Amino acid sequence: MNEKPSSSNILTRNWGLKIASVLLAAILWFIVTNYNDPMITVPFYNIPVTLRNTNLITDQGQIYEILDGTDTVATVSITAPRSIAETFTRDNIIATADMQELTSRNTVPIHLSVNKNQRDNPVISGSSEDVRLNIENRTTRTIALTVTTSGQLAEGYLVGNVTPAQNLVRITGAESRVNKVAVASADVDVTGFTSDIQTESDVRLYDAEGVLIRDAGITQNITTVRVSATILQAKEVPLQLQPQGHPAEGFVLTGDNTVTPQSFMLAGDATLIGTLNEIVLSGDAFDLTGLTETLHTTVNLRDYLPAGVRFAETGANGELQVTVGIAPLVTREHEIPAAQIALTNQPEGATYRLAEEGPFRVTLTGQEADLNALDPATLVFALDVSSLIEEGAQPPAQLTGTAVVQLPNGVTMQTPLQLQLILEETE
Repeated sequence: MNEKPSSSNILTRNWGLKIASVLLAAILWFIVTNYNDPMITVPFYNIPVTLRNTNLITDQGQIYEILDGTDTVATVSITAPRSIAETFTRDNIIATADMQELTSRNTVPIHLSVNKNQRDNPVISGSSEDVRLNIENRTTRTIALTVTTSGQLAEGYLVGNVTPAQNLVRITGAESRVNKVAVASADVDVTGFTSDIQTESDVRLYDAEGVLIRDAGITQNITTVRVSATILQAKEVPLQLQPQGHPAEGFVLTGDNTVTPQSFMLAGDATLIGTLNEIVLSGDAFDLTGLTETLHTTVNLRDYLPAGVRFAETGANGELQVTVGIAPLVTREHEIPAAQIALTNQPEGATYRLAEEGPFRVTLTGQEADLNALDPATLVFALDVSSLIEEGAQPPAQLTGTAVVQLPNGVTMQTPLQLQLILEETE
């Protein structure tokens, strides 16, 4: 008689077959599942990294700089079943770097996650793993603001004073960057102007070699400045020498006065320069009192310019070489024959003649060169007889008169030539 198997025997029999059935079912499920919803990897590009707790650096008076664009992950890949993976967009990917995890190498790990379908456990990977930083002390400098001009003014005009509304610029940034700044400058374009300029100019930063610095990591307290520029008119103005005093006794001015240069290009307000026709050189520098030789002196025109007038030429130093000629007086005696004496304006009915036959001695004084150039034989001494007629004078009578002579400039007669005349009846 056959025995009926117990329930416990049924459960424990044919283990191999049962295990094989389970594995076969799992394989079939895997095959079916992957055939209908396979695993795929979807790439996303240029995912920005959000930095957290940056105040941990800035609160210490430091500045950080992200190096080589490492705050952007070039490629982020998500691996998940097709039905899941294809639902993600760039906006679903979150990349963060927390400054609390800053390493001694100044790097911060990047953490990647998604903001949906997290229960489906998608696999997320990125092409970079950390953000690299340059950390420096934050510093502030104050530097002088210079103002330059560019362009070409109208002919006959030049730039006078150029003044900014403020002359200091404060810059802030990483210490190494701030220290590269050597100059802060604002430029004014003056092309074509003939009157004063009021304008806004950009404030730019330059290094020691004059190269423009374009650095977003440097902040300025001002980026523009109000600039005033005066426009001056240029004019060539002659110089006039005006000595004072007299040389020592026995010396005379030769008239050989020179000023080198004789004129200067000056500039000033159009109204002022328009009325400036000469610059007079006078004062103690040209005092001739008691001198016995030619004055040679050097002065600076700057000391004689009216207020508001300046040199028009860049680099002009205003130096003038001044000479005032002084020479000793020379005395010479000459004998003048009677033939060189003319009696003029003789009245009718009377005859005048010289009481002496001559020659007559005269003494001339002047510079040696002038006396050397004088020919005494060319001198004519004239005596106006009409001025000598005395009321009631009857011939014969003897009268005294002074003869006059025309002498060259610089030559004088020491004493007048007195002549005795005899008035006779006219036959």
